[in-house]
Amino acid sequence: MTPPDRRQPSRGPRLGRAFLVLSLGALTYSARLPSLRREALERRVAQAEAGIQTLHAAAQRFRLQRGRWPEGAAAGATPAELIFELPRAFDPLGDAYALQWTRLERLVHAPSGGAATNPGPEAASARPTVAASRPGTDITEIGAITVVSGNPSLLALLQRDHGPTASFVTDSTWTLLLAEPLGR
Repeated sequence: MTPPDRRQPSRGPRLGRAFLVLSLGALTYSARLPSLRREALERRVAQAEAGIQTLHAAAQRFRLQRGRWPEGAAAGATPAELIFELPRAFDPLGDAYALQWTRLERLVHAPSGGAATNPGPEAASARPTVAASRPGTDITEIGAITVVSGNPSLLALLQRDHGPTASFVTDSTWTLLLAEPLGR
């Protein structure tokens, strides 16, 4: 009688097949990863655009009813004056961004005997001071929607979609200036 063979069966082929399957899965995932990221970014941009359009429509209704833009609010907060103008489901906090409403006042100075001049973008956030009481000075309100985000790709796509004439990007914000109804 021969003693039973107590050798362990070889695991080499099983481990090799498992490694091959895992390698192919990782390769497939890594090939799909850029398109998954692009799709996620496109969803964030679409979500931000919907929030921007909703906030703008509410602010525009408020402006038409009261003759002025609503007061501003912090990033991620719903402006108090717009609570009844916005849908109940509106949320200024999105996936990787926060919406902010701001009312800016631009001072436009008219030189003596001439037409009013635009002092440039640096005056967009200037508050009325003594200059506002001088003859020939006009104060124009501008509404602004700001998207605060740490995702520069999201901000760049918003800038691309709206153009540089009505919007601008700074470090972690994109701002859309609204003087008239948004024609999109």
